[in-house]
Amino acid sequence: MSLFNELKRRNVFRVSVAYMVVAWLLLQVADILLENFGAPEWVFKSFVVLLVLGLAVAIFLAWAFELTPDGVKRADEVTPDLVRPEAGRRTDRLIVIGLIVVVAVLVVERFWPADDGGMQPDMAATGSERFIADRSIAVLPFVNMSGNPDNEYFSDGLTETLLHMLAQVSELRVAARTSAFAFKNTNIDVREIATQLGVATVLEGSVQRAGERVRVTAQLIDARDGSHLWSGSYDRTLEDIFAIQDEIATEVATALRGSLLGESVTESLDDGMTRNREAYDLYLRAADAFRTGVEDELINAERWLRRALVLDPEFALGWSLLSETLRRLSLVQGASWVDVRDEILATAERGAAIAPNVAQTQATVGRAYEIHGDDLRAVNILESALELHPGNPTLLSVLADVKFGFGAFSESVALSEQAMAADPLDLNLKADATYRLAAVGRIQDALALAESVLARNPGHAAALSAIGNIHWRSGNYSEVIRHYHHLLQINPNMRYASQRIGWSYHAMGEFEHAERLLRRGYEQNPQAMADDLGRLYWAMGDEERARAYLNERLNYELTADQRAWAERERAQMEQDWARLLELAQRALAESAETGGALHDGNLMESVALAADRLGDTETRDAIIGRFNERYQRHQAAGDRTYYGQAALARLYGLVGNVEKVVEHLEVAHARGFRDLVGLENEGFLDEVWADPRVQAVVERIRVDNAREFAEMRAVAEELGSDL
Repeated sequence: MSLFNELKRRNVFRVSVAYMVVAWLLLQVADILLENFGAPEWVFKSFVVLLVLGLAVAIFLAWAFELTPDGVKRADEVTPDLVRPEAGRRTDRLIVIGLIVVVAVLVVERFWPADDGGMQPDMAATGSERFIADRSIAVLPFVNMSGNPDNEYFSDGLTETLLHMLAQVSELRVAARTSAFAFKNTNIDVREIATQLGVATVLEGSVQRAGERVRVTAQLIDARDGSHLWSGSYDRTLEDIFAIQDEIATEVATALRGSLLGESVTESLDDGMTRNREAYDLYLRAADAFRTGVEDELINAERWLRRALVLDPEFALGWSLLSETLRRLSLVQGASWVDVRDEILATAERGAAIAPNVAQTQATVGRAYEIHGDDLRAVNILESALELHPGNPTLLSVLADVKFGFGAFSESVALSEQAMAADPLDLNLKADATYRLAAVGRIQDALALAESVLARNPGHAAALSAIGNIHWRSGNYSEVIRHYHHLLQINPNMRYASQRIGWSYHAMGEFEHAERLLRRGYEQNPQAMADDLGRLYWAMGDEERARAYLNERLNYELTADQRAWAERERAQMEQDWARLLELAQRALAESAETGGALHDGNLMESVALAADRLGDTETRDAIIGRFNERYQRHQAAGDRTYYGQAALARLYGLVGNVEKVVEHLEVAHARGFRDLVGLENEGFLDEVWADPRVQAVVERIRVDNAREFAEMRAVAEELGSDL
């Protein structure tokens, strides 16, 4: 008998195929179970070796033994007539079923669309590297090993540069900087960090700088099992710092992308950065100072950035950071936009022109156009940038701000939530989102979000400002004092806080307190606050001082928008209705061209009031209808503030519709409206003011205001504050 027939007779082929089918199924089960239990990679490899050895054992047993009606016997003792035929047929059927299962699984794996969140699996290029299902990475802060805290900016800067470079690789999803840096100086396991950040891999390392020498170590870790995908060590001079960055970024990208990397990776990774070592060092110092938000540090950041840009005028990220620094410094100092608005835009445009495909430069230029009131251009820039950088938290947050100005409240909230999901540990994004949540009526969510920020950082200025703003919009002025007091202790030059508290007192007719707070803001920035004092004195009946402050405001250098606003205020106070109508209608037409719809409601009110006083009832009624349509759109878009309701009450007052005045005034009051002074003095409700139904609502507001004023003074006394 030939060897082939003998192997066939002894079922060696049948047993071998059956064993391989079973072994394959066991491998699939083991791969899933071992990965879920976080078993080391050597366990799976050992299991594979055992299965291979088991095949040899199975072949030996098939050759040496035979299944007969009398049980298992040695093959040499069995004649063909003793073999149970149905046993062979049963084995054949099991083999066929097993093969069908294997083929079915392979077909499903090959052709069934995987639900992987948009991320395609990638095979590691060589040997022991694991299968990477999600090309995502977090770059943790490199540890400063220099023994000198002054070098912290350098190690943090290297981390940020690597993060920025990897973010330019389209196939990689990179955890945002703020969330990654939240784990600085912690001992949390890398796998837990990866879970919180939603990434598959983590890059960590250390930097040791001594004089002109720098030593950088880095390692790329598979967060699922803690195994190392790549590691590197670099001992060079500072002149080689850019080469080190390129090498680390390229090696990491290679480990994650395999053969997809291509030859142009280095060029694509460093877009927007400088190659001038001194300029780079100045930029790192400036970025570190910028993040503090403190006035003195922001001044240092501006100085360092200007020096860096002299050294390298093509440093795109330097121009963008200078634009952001000027914007932040203006806010902290309470300066007028007119002083810096043009430079904010010019520096932002310079950075965007040099590096048009970098998310940071596009976010900065979009914000600059918003400051200029050109919201349509800002939206176009930001939405185009998001097509290149989907999910970028900075782009999403800035776009949310611009959309809010359009009146797209719910869309703005959705964008904010996307930004927070993309960078879940960024406290600034949470602080920014609070007033958007409040605007759509989610007051408790907004307060909880702001409180969560303060729980992590009690001195977070943006969160204190945000929570104060929520209470201000809700008419809870005693809480405004509590939070703005804390804010003013951190930054006494925060004009915004003094201004808001002053207008809280003004709304309730407490002019002595209002004058004290508004004058404090005026002393900090006369140009920005002159019209506030003008409006206060007009409400107090001191027309001479009111005109003096309004004229002072107009004598300053103002933007076109600021000048037009001041001129409308003066025209209304002086009851120059023809001038007010002309100015307000012109501003409305310009707003339609730029999309700057934030103040359209105020402009419509001015048009309606001026037209009413001029006897132009057709224009008045048309603008009231237009405002009503606008407000319905805003309500559909999520608006739950009191502003639109109070405006409708005023507008219906012009036409003597008492029912509508009462209806909208009651809703406004329920949402926090308190401004009885404006309601009585602006002239909208002259025709209906004495009506008992209107006075009933006014009296309820007056009672609430008296209670709120008492609580404000109690809080100020508790804090030992003169607010």
